[in-house]
Amino acid sequence: MEEVSVLLGAVETRQLLQEAGKAYHTEINDLLLAGLGLALRDWTGEEVLQIGLEGHGRELQGGGMDLSRTVGWFTSLYPVHLWLGKDAGAAALIKGVKEQLRKVPGKGLGYGVLRYQCGDGRLSGTLPWDILFNYLGQLDNAVSGDGLLGVASESVGDSVSSTHRYSEKIQINCKVQGGRLHIDIRYSGLHYRRESILSLSALYLSGLNTLISHCLIQGQQGTAYTPSDYGLEKEISHEELDRFLKEKKKTSNTKNIMRF
Repeated sequence: MEEVSVLLGAVETRQLLQEAGKAYHTEINDLLLAGLGLALRDWTGEEVLQIGLEGHGRELQGGGMDLSRTVGWFTSLYPVHLWLGKDAGAAALIKGVKEQLRKVPGKGLGYGVLRYQCGDGRLSGTLPWDILFNYLGQLDNAVSGDGLLGVASESVGDSVSSTHRYSEKIQINCKVQGGRLHIDIRYSGLHYRRESILSLSALYLSGLNTLISHCLIQGQQGTAYTPSDYGLEKEISHEELDRFLKEKKKTSNTKNIMRF
């Protein structure tokens, strides 16, 4: 696997982390994936894509588990369909990606249980995605503020065996370190040219900047909510909710929306 790395600006990273989420009540993963979707739509010309998502080991459901003899973490791998829409603007893209992620049961843990524990034949074989995305979090928060702990500059060596066979052709890892978003794209040199991946990385940065700018403007007008904010992600689409709220605004003040 070869690698291309790019950085989002410090100002844009701060806006992404602290301000952009207000516009549509989103988490950073929503915006990172919406930006990736925008980039992949331009890069591939496809309107529907299936990518793999990797959880970073903090998605255990429920309590009462004895983990005292456990080494490692509980990572999760699961597929997500991104319906990007040929002419979808920033608002529709962000809302669509957000709602698609909210519909994933248990943040993807169930897929691994069915595939590896229950032996569901429908999920056997190779993993159903060519692109794997993982947001590693804000690594700056993991470093001690008193200077007792810091990030070592020395190499730790390979974290994956050199004999490991990757299922995906592209791996995209994002992390915030040193106040900036790092985007590391690992790819199969047998399937992609470096120039093509450089183009993808540039499109990703451009897409993120576009969405951040849009969210800052939208945020000044207030938060635009989506079905999952009302517990309705499985009942209606964000387009239906938008039409409902628009119609209600024409006729009267909108009452509280509750799930019955």
